[in-house]
Amino acid sequence: MPPYARIFIEKRDDKTYITQGISSDFAFQKLAATDSSNEVDILVEDDIARTILTFALPTAIRNRVKIKLAGSASRLARQLGDFYFQHKTHTFIAVFDGDQLGKQNENLKNAKNAAESYGEDFKEWFDGHIKYLPGDTWPEAWLVKNAVGRCISLLAHDFGCKDDNLKYILEQGLLAGKHNEFFEIASRLNVNIETCLQQVIINVVKTTSEDFRPIISRIEEVLEDNN
Repeated sequence: MPPYARIFIEKRDDKTYITQGISSDFAFQKLAATDSSNEVDILVEDDIARTILTFALPTAIRNRVKIKLAGSASRLARQLGDFYFQHKTHTFIAVFDGDQLGKQNENLKNAKNAAESYGEDFKEWFDGHIKYLPGDTWPEAWLVKNAVGRCISLLAHDFGCKDDNLKYILEQGLLAGKHNEFFEIASRLNVNIETCLQQVIINVVKTTSEDFRPIISRIEEVLEDNN
């Protein structure tokens, strides 16, 4: 079902709570026990963030974590509050998109609202469980800008076009507006959008690997603490 059609109803103590537009991952996680096959849950906003992290994480780490979707920044923040309220010992890291760095107070407020009851340690707990994707913008724009600046030749070879032509197409993608970038790019390249997006992610992640070091280091710390 589309997000607007999903409504999750749960009862806590003597109150009923309704979450609208919940992601499938979040809903199933609430309905079932925590999956014991992975050591750490990585919570992200959407599928693009999940794909970026999938290619950014080393295989040794990727085999020990599970990347789950929240659906949006506000839902990710509320999920944090929900974990504080019900599963404070649950091992997870929430990775927000880069453009959410300037909205940390807003996300903290959303998390507090979901937790309802929280102690003085809440902000420290919240800060200790979050990281941000590289950049200061949403992932699609970050990918396109880095594709233009760092790996035009690699991508031009993969897509079978000249560097200048691809640079123009990528720039037109940026002009298409937020979250529409890859629809425009894939259309101009006459390729499947999923293939286009994955190819760009693979090449950009290769050339920006150090930008993911804070996320990887934090995951390594959590995994080590669990041993």
